[in-house]
Amino acid sequence: MPFRPLDHSSELHVHRQKLPHWRQWGVTYFVTSRLADSVPAIIADEWRFKREAWLRAHRINSTSELPQLTDEERQEYRREFTAKFH
Repeated sequence: MPFRPLDHSSELHVHRQKLPHWRQWGVTYFVTSRLADSVPAIIADEWRFKREAWLRAHRINSTSELPQLTDEERQEYRREFTAKFH
């Protein structure tokens, strides 16, 4: 089966339990894990503070509301947080 990445222009199903889960049919998934202490607490706190400030600036209460962002805002969020955190 060929690798098929998430298609940001196709329908996305967002589910939320302990973490937001994005689902898209017919795409490839992979799982990455990080130990809780693999990043120094001061750096993790700084990341969290910046992310929360960005969400507040865009009037978003939680990551479950990210689908309400414009395409440009979603790309900015991915660039500023998702890509850097990973």
